[in-house]
Amino acid sequence: IPHRLRRGLGLGLSIVQRIATMLGTHVDVQSTVGQGTRFSMSLPVSDAAATTGNGGQVADIRPVIDQQGSILLIDDDPAVLEATQLLLSLEGMDVTPAASLSQAYAALESFTPDLIISDFHVGPEDSAFDVVDKANALAEHPVPAIFITGDTSVSLAESDSIKLMTKPVDTQVLLNVTQQMLEGRASNI
Repeated sequence: IPHRLRRGLGLGLSIVQRIATMLGTHVDVQSTVGQGTRFSMSLPVSDAAATTGNGGQVADIRPVIDQQGSILLIDDDPAVLEATQLLLSLEGMDVTPAASLSQAYAALESFTPDLIISDFHVGPEDSAFDVVDKANALAEHPVPAIFITGDTSVSLAESDSIKLMTKPVDTQVLLNVTQQMLEGRASNI
């Protein structure tokens, strides 16, 4: 697929905005129709301890997610996989990425995740539901899952352990749902 025809999920800029907030700066945008858009951040050069513009106080960089856990992340789009892994890792999650369902099955041989986050349509192999079923069979408790899809015709009966999100996914919403799913997992163990 030519680069100009690919559609992103907007995760990259959301991650940059979160990093800018953590560093106590902001993202500047310059755009010219037909020319493109440039995003930039300005950071001070200093040998001293990092400070923000708030009177020398270090920025509060506590994660949004309070409930930590291990996540099996499945997506066959390398850019989405990498961006989502970065987002969740910045929040303190232990993320195991899988670019295919076969990689996800292999990962389940070495650990049982606290949560599975998966693209709903991952290649021509088994469905992502099969990975969740295998994780549940290996675990002593149900492994919750978040399925993400760009297909608005997908219908799924959601439960306490299964959630469906439609692309584009707002990063804050993804983090909030991840938090809820991990909290629910912790209370069900």
